[in-house]
Amino acid sequence: MIYKHPKLMHSILSSDMSTIRSISSQLDKDIDFDDCEKNDLDKASRKLTAYRGNIRAITTYFRNVLQMDQGCIANMILKTPQILNYSFGKIEAFVICLQIRGFDDKDIAKMIVSRPMILGYSTSKKIAPILDFLKDDLGIEAYHKIVTRYPQVITVKVDGLIDRAQFLKSNLKGGSMESTSKWLDVSYMVSGFPPVLWLSETNLMEKINFLRKQFDFEDYELRDTLVTYPQILGLSIETNLQPKITFLLLDSAKGGAGLTKEELKELVVYQPAIMGYSLELCSSDAPLLYQCQVRSMAGNTA
Repeated sequence: MIYKHPKLMHSILSSDMSTIRSISSQLDKDIDFDDCEKNDLDKASRKLTAYRGNIRAITTYFRNVLQMDQGCIANMILKTPQILNYSFGKIEAFVICLQIRGFDDKDIAKMIVSRPMILGYSTSKKIAPILDFLKDDLGIEAYHKIVTRYPQVITVKVDGLIDRAQFLKSNLKGGSMESTSKWLDVSYMVSGFPPVLWLSETNLMEKINFLRKQFDFEDYELRDTLVTYPQILGLSIETNLQPKITFLLLDSAKGGAGLTKEELKELVVYQPAIMGYSLELCSSDAPLLYQCQVRSMAGNTA
């Protein structure tokens, strides 16, 4: 560069260096960080290697296209300054990939603020295959809502999602309803509780085995429970499920709900969401729900 532009380099090197704006001062001017954030901004700026034009293009895009407010952009830069090292073209490609699949700019902005590092993923090798798997293979019509609320799903490899779907399907045997699609049951579970896609298999298997043993479930009863209320797999055995079962089985004279094991099983099959209730709600609602379930069964057999 010196050989090709000697006069330009001489002008730069001989000028007052205070007039050459640092990256941190440029960001401060563009985003308007408050006084408390400026020290952190200097530290964050040391991690930036991209040229200023690229950085300005990105922050302008966040503000003008995705309608992010200054505070969100400032917090994002301070927490994950590395995103400004991505090329503007890569970030724009990420946004376009979501836009053509029906995501609106507001939801895209929420995802980026929640998980800024997803901007670094390949749209063709990672983002698009994951979105297509959720929509086309699992048949989840509301996959936009899942990805917007849980952008961490994009951090999972698509092969990992396929393996997880196979794992879930293998544990959904029998059932009172016949599936019309290979992944229908899995689709219901993911739609109801997306974290089943990234919770460890050990974690999930522990809870599946616990439910099977505690309620003496047949395969179809376990399947119907998991498909109807997959959130049950997100409840802790030690601090939620076991104490709740103990309470529901405890004699009413001792402050429990007073259900028998058979009654509790029937109640959970009929209304598995009872396991997500607080102990206070279980105390007041469990006997009533059980009576409703008994009347419903009697009506169906009449």
